[in-house]
Amino acid sequence: MMPVANRAMLRFFSAGAGRMTAGEIKALPSELAKRAEIELLELNRGTVSRMPDTLSTTDRAAAGSVEPDVGALATEASIAAAPQSRRDATPAEDVTGTADPFQLFRMINDRELNARIGFAMTSGDFAVAANTGWRAIAELSAFPDLSERLRYADDPTTHWFWQAAIASLALPHNESPAREMLERLLQRFADSVNHRAEPDAAGLMFAAATTIAIGDRPSAAVAAATSKLAHIVQRMRGATTNCDLRLLAIHGLWLREPWFSSEMGVQVRLGRIQLFSEELLRTNPILIPGLQTISNFVSNAKEEKVSSREVDAFVATDEYILISGYIFRPNLPAGRLLTGVTPELYDSAVRALIDSDNLSYGSVDGAISDIMARAPFWPHDLVPDGISSRDKDLRAGFLARVVVHADRCGLLVPLFERTKSRNASIHLHQLAQLLARYENVRNLAYTASPLA
Repeated sequence: MMPVANRAMLRFFSAGAGRMTAGEIKALPSELAKRAEIELLELNRGTVSRMPDTLSTTDRAAAGSVEPDVGALATEASIAAAPQSRRDATPAEDVTGTADPFQLFRMINDRELNARIGFAMTSGDFAVAANTGWRAIAELSAFPDLSERLRYADDPTTHWFWQAAIASLALPHNESPAREMLERLLQRFADSVNHRAEPDAAGLMFAAATTIAIGDRPSAAVAAATSKLAHIVQRMRGATTNCDLRLLAIHGLWLREPWFSSEMGVQVRLGRIQLFSEELLRTNPILIPGLQTISNFVSNAKEEKVSSREVDAFVATDEYILISGYIFRPNLPAGRLLTGVTPELYDSAVRALIDSDNLSYGSVDGAISDIMARAPFWPHDLVPDGISSRDKDLRAGFLARVVVHADRCGLLVPLFERTKSRNASIHLHQLAQLLARYENVRNLAYTASPLA
């Protein structure tokens, strides 16, 4: 059964408060709950038109009369039922709004905005996710000082702005925000950060997400501002979040001069990196303290049949690797380890694979079988064994574990490319493009020369 919080979001944005139970309204974020209560009062007064009596299969599933898809937060039908203003939002052209700059601090932890964009991301409605985020930022007349620590409880890569930025990578270029607009935003975010700020400054998250949305090295015109951000990142000594790893991966794109720093040295937990990727395992262990521990585990895993839970236990240890200054040299393949795993996209990835199962059963298992041969080892419980797509709980759990292990092996993009070649799911095709572009920009600093 779908969690009540997810069901409440689905019901609110598709059917409206008039079709919600009291428990569902209570489960909404506080701001949405207030709106739902107002809508109910207006319905009782007859000032709001009621929804049609006939509910779609999606709505009946949300109400509990039809078993919903495991992991489903929305479908094309529920998105189509949403108001046009939400579904057809157009990209903002620039930060040209009139809102007070300090409204950004309220927006950072706006639960409704976070829920709407997260809802769209999981559903595969990347245009809504991207445009909602860009338009929110465009409401501001300017940015406040963003040198202080980002006050956000979860990993910054799950923040609505980061999600909106990576959603842009799934869109055709003619539907994405213009590069000129993104570079102006990047310049403004960089200008809002003091050079004495720490690597966890809020402005760095916004700048990094905007750089990822650009999908390439920013132009020389903004390098004077962004080089300051890169030097702040180079003071980092421990990557405690996935966002920290993203900053390490892309900060070379912010510099015009050669950016190799022999003084850098960052500890990274095993769970943050693609620790079973081919590039990492081929690297000389002398270069990366801690790498030998990974190599020993892989050797044992090849000889013995390990389960995905045993792999999880190994990854969850306190073991870490030390990324030294040498690794940050451009064109060094070991720099790829900074690509990191992408848990910020796992929900959408699993949902896309479930959609693909429903559209063309067998295509996902075929793709899994293909990439198994490319992995250094493959847990025995992740071998496709004919788990029916009708066994929704088992199937969703199986696919979730496959996504995680493929990502740890650096094979999540190939998994989706292989599945895409067998399947016509729009969600899957767009997500495959997003994953490939996201990985490319995180590797770009190690495959491209600094700006001339």
